[in-house]
Amino acid sequence: MVLGVRLSPEDFGQAKGLDLDETLQVAQWLVEDGMDLLHLSLWQSALNTTKRPDAHATTLFRSAVGPATRIVVAGKIWTLAEGEAQLEHGADAIALGRAAIANPDWPQRAVLGTMKYPPLTAAELQQRGLSATFISYMAKFKGFVAE
Repeated sequence: MVLGVRLSPEDFGQAKGLDLDETLQVAQWLVEDGMDLLHLSLWQSALNTTKRPDAHATTLFRSAVGPATRIVVAGKIWTLAEGEAQLEHGADAIALGRAAIANPDWPQRAVLGTMKYPPLTAAELQQRGLSATFISYMAKFKGFVAE
């Protein structure tokens, strides 16, 4: 069994009260207790941390958890360059959310540089296999579904 935990290291949007140093400590404790994989939800992975503007979260967490713990990073990764930047910061893999919903063929589009960006129409999303319920949910993300 692989034990993975997803952490959001800092405040963003409606997520309030998250402190970078506390989250780093929690990650260290989780490693001590046997965590195998850390999934970082960075909201905007291209940006450095708010608390330490000269440091990137992926680099900080790589130092905190050591080389044996795998790190997966998510957070508005759309392009190949954005994904590779996370690997350079110390991530072992990236996770895609909205980019993969908009581009189910993301690997090919990333290599070719032909990414489709929001807004997408409901018909386009339906062609990508989204149900009407899921399209309604995605409409809650400002600018994702064309009105």
